[in-house]
Amino acid sequence: MSQVYETPDEWYRHNKKELKKYKGQWIAFSKHGIIAHHRQYQELIKNIHLDSSEYIIDRIFENEFCEPIKLMTIIAMNN
Repeated sequence: MSQVYETPDEWYRHNKKELKKYKGQWIAFSKHGIIAHHRQYQELIKNIHLDSSEYIIDRIFENEFCEPIKLMTIIAMNN
């Protein structure tokens, strides 16, 4: 059974990790989930087919899901 959310914002907060596959794209989502996605904003708009449901459009930037850089200390030993 899928989770029921009250608002699109609530859906986004609970599903943000799943949006990695949309990097570099515009997404439109409602409280039920993704309703359209595309790299070009105008194409995204053409793909939204809702009558009255509340939805949000957002861009998922390429750098939102970058892994943090791990630094290592190197100790030079002089003999």
